[in-house]
Amino acid sequence: MTAYITNVFQKFKLFIKKPEGFFIIFSTTFGLILVFLTPPLQSPDEQAHFYQSYAVSNLDFVPDKQNTNGKIYYGSKLPESVYEAATVFLSVSGNPYAKFDPKIYKDYITQDLDANETSSLGSGTVNTPLVYTPQAVGINIGKIFNASPLALIWLGRVMNLLVWILLIFLAIRIFPVAKWALVVLALNPVSVFLSATLTADVVKVGL
Repeated sequence: MTAYITNVFQKFKLFIKKPEGFFIIFSTTFGLILVFLTPPLQSPDEQAHFYQSYAVSNLDFVPDKQNTNGKIYYGSKLPESVYEAATVFLSVSGNPYAKFDPKIYKDYITQDLDANETSSLGSGTVNTPLVYTPQAVGINIGKIFNASPLALIWLGRVMNLLVWILLIFLAIRIFPVAKWALVVLALNPVSVFLSATLTADVVKVGL
């Protein structure tokens, strides 16, 4: 047993000394921490990305054009529970003096999704459905279990992070020179933070 553990440890040391191995370990560790440490919908435009990710999970690829008080918006029919949760999660957004109350998690982790009670609201952003594929997969996994909007956000973030890690890992493997430079660039805090959120930039940056 001791020899087996020693062998595994030696292989781990060899793996982490490689650029791609180092990237996998650190991106996964800190990425997952940020997925759950960052309050929901607090990254740039994450609310809009969440709405469109949910729409793509329903195979709704073309948002409806809406005219509200003379302003043009694009959006889709989403569960009212999604809008309700987003309003609560955004209560501290843009206010550096406001504190996010973790008790919100307790109240909303068991919230009923009730996907049949829908309404339409403009998201304010339109991107190609391709960039929302990872998030949509995570959201659909959650919908199988009627997960709450909060859980759907976390699942979408996790899938986004995993796809980013895979794409950057492949890039490091095929990069002919300066692999460690690419690792340092990929692991900069802003890059890791965004990759652990519901953003359209993960697929763009990864590709």
